[in-house]
This record gives sequence, C-alpha cells and structure tokens, in this order.
Amino acid sequence: MRTEHPTYLPRRALCFTAVLIAAIAASAAAAAANTSPTAPVAPPFALNTTCTDAGVLGSATAPRLVRTTHSRHLRSWTYGWPVKPFDRQHPVRGFLNDPRSTFHFGIDIAVPDGTAVYSVTPGTVAIISSEVVEVLGRGSSLFAYWHVVPAVRHGQHVDRHQLIAHVGRGWGHVHFAERQGTTLVNPLRNGGLGPYTDRTAPTVDEIGFDSQGLVVAAHDTPDPRVPGAWADEPVTPGLLEWRVIPASGNATTWRTAFDFRSSQLPDSRYREIYTRRTRGNHKGEPGQYCFYLQRPARTGFSATVEVKVSDSAGNTATYAAVLADFPTRL
Repeated sequence: MRTEHPTYLPRRALCFTAVLIAAIAASAAAAAANTSPTAPVAPPFALNTTCTDAGVLGSATAPRLVRTTHSRHLRSWTYGWPVKPFDRQHPVRGFLNDPRSTFHFGIDIAVPDGTAVYSVTPGTVAIISSEVVEVLGRGSSLFAYWHVVPAVRHGQHVDRHQLIAHVGRGWGHVHFAERQGTTLVNPLRNGGLGPYTDRTAPTVDEIGFDSQGLVVAAHDTPDPRVPGAWADEPVTPGLLEWRVIPASGNATTWRTAFDFRSSQLPDSRYREIYTRRTRGNHKGEPGQYCFYLQRPARTGFSATVEVKVSDSAGNTATYAAVLADFPTRL
C-alpha cells in the first residue's frame, strides 16, 4: 500500500493555497483599478501656455504645486466600451466640454481607422448621416457614434455588442456621446462607461492676469496615454475651484469656475468660461486651455491665489501663486 510522507500533503496544500491567495489578490487589485494590472500610468505632462499677458504686472507667475490627492474610490459602470475588448479601458483623447468652437458634446475614443464599433446597449438604430449612427435604448437613453461608416439600417433593432459601424477613414477615433432625455451627460462619470479609471491628477500650467482679469491655464492628462500623433495633448479638467489668500491670511471661500463632470454646459456659457486665448488640439499640436476666474479692475496689493483642479475620477491637485496688483473685490 502506497503511503506519503505525513507532511507532504499539508505542504502541497499550503503551496496551492498561497498561489490561490496571490491570484485572488492580483485579480482584486485589477478589479479595484478597473483596468489591466499591466497598463502603465500615463505620466503627467506640462504645457508652455500663454494665457496671461506678459506685459501686465504679476501676470506670468509659475504656479507651485501644494498637494495632490489620488482617489481610492471604487467606480461602477452601466455599459462597456463600444470597441473591443468591451471590458478593457481604451485611450480617450477628447473629453466632454473640451474647447472646440463650443463645448465638445462627448468623448473621443482613440482607435485606428476601420475599427469595428459596437452598440453599448440594445435598441433601435437611427442613421443620422453617412457618418453618424444613433441607438435609442431603454427609456430616454440615446447613444451616438460619430465619424463612422454605418453597418446597419435605419430602424433596425440591435442587441448589446452588435456591430453597427466602422471608424471612417482619416478620423482615428470614434466620437461617443450619451444623452439622457434632453441632457448630454458625461460617459466617463461614475456609473456610465466602464471599466474606467484615471490615475493622474490634472495640472495647472499658469495663473495670472490678461487684459480682462484673473485667468488660469489648466489641463488633464489622458490615462492611459494616447498613442501616435495625438499623444501628450491635453483634455480639460472636470472641476476647477479657486480662492484668494490675502497677506492677512484670511482666505476667501472656495469658488467654482466650472464643473464639467456630469453633463455638457449650455453653449451660452462657453465665452464665460474659456478665454479667447484658448486653442483646441490639432494633430501633433497640443492646444492650451485658458479659463476665466474673475474679470475685475486692478488695485495694488499682493495675494496668493490657490487653484484646485479635479477630474471625474476624483483625483485632485492644488496649485498656488503669489500675484501682485490683485483686485480689491474678492
């Protein structure tokens, strides 16, 4: 009769248990990050912006990083990506409310020309043009896919993950938009598109004055990094807040310059938020995103301006700059 060393089975069981625990821990870490564990973190990049007037006293002041906070909150999602693999995050080179001639009304998912595009939800197809497919889902939800060649018919019913189009020649991305009722909502919000994670906090490039008032240059870094000629081009932060700390030390309350995290803003607010020195991205040419904080007259005292920028994932960075010739009205 065959017998084994009395300690052999327990050791083998312990070895198997250790491997199993390690595998579970790795899977849990990947699930917590909502991304592939091997996906590199996109390094933040700086931009040489010219949003302030160099000739105005105290304008071209380099901001100082005060603190950075990375979100640890787990995110949920309702639907997967419109390109394969559906359950893996893809690079996004354009965000909701990015500057165009007005607010960008969706996100730009960077994929090669000809990439197959699939419906994220079951619904009824509407062919809006030779380059736009919409799918009306349950209730009042509607999903739009732009810069594509349709592979379905108008009025056709499609299932989730059914092929509906291919990315058109020369576009290098699918513009993806979501509408709930009459509101264009942010697909990258918590509870929207997923899995999605962002591990890089936004950046403040410049704080100072232009001819209109107090302005800031800020951007976010797409994570994961966008490949090819559109790499290292900015997207807009989700939220920008600011406050003033006079020499007396009595800081004003935080004020919100804009909040892009949930939905598209009305077009009427575009020039209220973006200054005229704002430039959108072009292939191989990063833009610059210049935002108004306040447009007052100037007096002659110094104060510290703190700017806090956040993204839709909850990462936050705070920057500060000491400005001379600051406005009286705070």
